[in-house]
Amino acid sequence: MDKKQQIIDESLNVFVEYGFHGSPITKLVKSAQVSNGTFFYYFKTKEDLITAIYVSTKEEIHRHIVLDINEVTSVKKSMRDLWMNWTKWGIANKQKFMFLEIFSTSPYINSLEKKEVADTFIFIKELLLKGIHDEIIIPMDVTLLSHLFYSSIRTTVMYHQVKPLSHEEMETIFTIMWKSFVDL
Repeated sequence: MDKKQQIIDESLNVFVEYGFHGSPITKLVKSAQVSNGTFFYYFKTKEDLITAIYVSTKEEIHRHIVLDINEVTSVKKSMRDLWMNWTKWGIANKQKFMFLEIFSTSPYINSLEKKEVADTFIFIKELLLKGIHDEIIIPMDVTLLSHLFYSSIRTTVMYHQVKPLSHEEMETIFTIMWKSFVDL
């Protein structure tokens, strides 16, 4: 493993355990077992490191959740595939998922352009808009719908950490979420 990746991997664990403010650069350097010079060679500031972890994690999620969704033939099937892929990623990548939770409520999110954050998952909003246009999904603010969609993923991943869920239970949770979106 190269030094940059070593810093990223170890820092992610430190941030999840101690939070951003409880993780000074000295702790990050010690955890990664690199020198101060090596740290600063790759990252000018702790904020640069946090942003790099955030961006790479979001890119990883994007690659994973759209893995088998090439074309939208059914809004429900595409939403289900996205939901399942994202939930399974969150369960399999607990530390990264927790990092994103910490990041989403931190002031560091303001260092990224709001548009950059929103554009990462524009396809979800586009899918929701298609569902609204096709009169499948309740017409309402698409940003709110995308937050509701993500909140069911978050709740499922967090619950799974306490009590593992079967595939059938996950299917049921998706069905409940989907029924809350459907325009009757």
